[in-house]
Amino acid sequence: MRIRGASRSNPYVLQQLSGTYDAGNFLDALWLGGNIALGAAGLHPTMAAFGEPGPDEELNLSPPGAAAPAAR
Repeated sequence: MRIRGASRSNPYVLQQLSGTYDAGNFLDALWLGGNIALGAAGLHPTMAAFGEPGPDEELNLSPPGAAAPAAR
């Protein structure tokens, strides 16, 4: 079986293909640690201000500058 792309370096895929994956190994600990870190980042006090609107800024675009996004 040929493995292509990012799957070559994916430890989970390699362990599944070789039949050595067991639930509760280091890969599961890494997934759990990542999820805990993401949840902790969301609970950080600075995230309370993340959803608040920022200061109003006036956009001063010239006609060519305003037309540039539409030119694509």
